[in-house]
Amino acid sequence: MNKKYLLRKVEKILRELDAYKHSLAYLSAIQETAALTPRAAETTRKRIRSLTLTITSLEHALGLLTPLERTIIDTLYLTSEHSFDDLCETCALEKSSVYRYRTRALQKLAVVMFGEG
Repeated sequence: MNKKYLLRKVEKILRELDAYKHSLAYLSAIQETAALTPRAAETTRKRIRSLTLTITSLEHALGLLTPLERTIIDTLYLTSEHSFDDLCETCALEKSSVYRYRTRALQKLAVVMFGEG
C-alpha cells in the first residue's frame, strides 16, 4: 500500500476514535438486547470484531510512541483543547519540528497497525 494512504488512514482512525468506541458500545448493546436475524447478528459480530481489533491495535501502537510523539498525537488528534500554536509553545518546538515528529509518530502507528508505513 501507498505510504501516504496509510498515514491518512491512521489519521482518520485517530480523529474518529471516539466514534469507533461509541459504535462498539452501541453494537454490543444491540447484540445483547435485540432479537436480530441470523444475518444481522453475523454482520454485527463482524463489525464488533473489526472495531475491537482497530481500537486495541491503535491503543497498543500509541503505547509505543515516545512521550513527545504521544503528546503531539494526543493534542492534534485525540483532544481538541489546544491549537497547533499552543502545541508548539508547550513542546518548545518550531512548527517544522512538530510536523516531523507528527509524521514520524504516524509512521510508527501505521507500521504497528498495518505492518507497513
